[in-house]
This record gives sequence, structure tokens and C-alpha cells, in this order.
Amino acid sequence: MKKSGISGKPLLTALGLVIAPALILAPAAHAGSDRVPTGAITGSSNSADTPEPKVEGTTRIPPEVPNPDGRRRTIRAYCNITADAPHWSKRGKSVIYKTRAQCYGNIPSVQLTVTSKLMRAGAPKSIVAATAKETQTVHTGGGRATFYTPVPHGKKVKYSARFWGQSTAQIVSPIVGTKTKVVSKTVDVKSR
Repeated sequence: MKKSGISGKPLLTALGLVIAPALILAPAAHAGSDRVPTGAITGSSNSADTPEPKVEGTTRIPPEVPNPDGRRRTIRAYCNITADAPHWSKRGKSVIYKTRAQCYGNIPSVQLTVTSKLMRAGAPKSIVAATAKETQTVHTGGGRATFYTPVPHGKKVKYSARFWGQSTAQIVSPIVGTKTKVVSKTVDVKSR
């Protein structure tokens, strides 16, 4: 026995029971099309402008750059950069975001500049909660450094919300290196 369903397509019955699909799916968008079927979810529940996390990156001195002191030895240095998730700091009495660096090379140290933003996720657009720009001397051979946003003793972010952080890091001395951008995960942070 066949009966007509909601969509006009026939449904099969067996022993008097109607077997119908539990969910009607919208047709998939064509390849290369920007259109998304109505009701489809595109990505996470974050606001539209919250970027995907890219929590690791590297800034390095390009190998083809000659040594500025005239020696023949080529300078090699790089720093691995990571973005920690924002969290509440009891000590700082603020929501904070940390960028961490670990540097290596055949020179004793590098100067590393990190420009960072602590962002409050929101719709339709995230807003800047705090910014920081800091340059530190970081020893190579595994030397570690932490860059804070906001800077210690700077502006405090004392409210609960969804936050994410982004940083741009670059070796600035003895030779300017490449830039790298890292983005943390988006997390809910409660002030205490």
C-alpha cells in the first residue's frame, strides 16, 4: 500500500504503519556556490567575525639576510609563538591573555616585539577589550618569554564574557624577521 507524504513523494506502509522520514534535509549547495541552504549551520556558535584558532606560529630571520656586523657567519634565529586561552587572573584582578615565545638560534638573544589584543566576542562584531605592545630581549637556546594583554598594572578587564586573543609577533633585532599571527581559542571567562 502507498500513501502520499507531506512532500508529495509516496511513503511505504507495512502492516498499517506509516514509515516516514524523521528529518527532511535541505538540498546541498552546489560546489563553488556561496549560497547556504536555509536553516544550515555554518561554523561554530561564535560570532561571525571570531577567527578560527591558530594557536601556534613562528617568526624567523630569513636565512638569506647577511650578518650586519660584516662577518661571514650567517645569523640564524627563530621564535615559536603560542596563544594561550584568555582566563581570569586572581593576581592581576583582570581577564588576561598571554602570548608565549620560545626562541632558538646561533646568536645569544633576539629582540622580539608582540602586539596583541584581548577581544570580547559578540554579535555582530567582536570588540577590543584591551591591547598591548611590548618588546623583550629573549635568549636563544630555548629562552622563554611571556607577553601579557593587558600589560601588568595596565587597564583591567573586570567583566564576564566570551573572549579570544590575537597577537602579531616579529623578531626586530639584530635583523628584522618575518611576522607571524596567532589567535587563541574563544572561551567563556567569569570575573571573580
